[in-house]
Amino acid sequence: MTGQVNPVIFVQDYAPRQQSKLYTLDLATGQATLVGEIGTEIYDLAVVGDSLYALDKKNFSLRKTMNLVKVAQTTGKTEVVGNIQ
Repeated sequence: MTGQVNPVIFVQDYAPRQQSKLYTLDLATGQATLVGEIGTEIYDLAVVGDSLYALDKKNFSLRKTMNLVKVAQTTGKTEVVGNIQ
């Protein structure tokens, strides 16, 4: 097939009180490839346009809030966008 686009699928691991890691997932093989450490404990990835976002769960039980972070798709590094009440 010509002109077929293979979308990039992002997944992250989650373990309580541990830094998450970002992976790409090959849907044809099921192979996950490590992109990098996210540097915080996150869950719920979402793509908006060309950007990847996540919810930072760090200290959630103490703050009762969380941060929306932008995740670099090539490294996994995060940048805080704002606090979610």
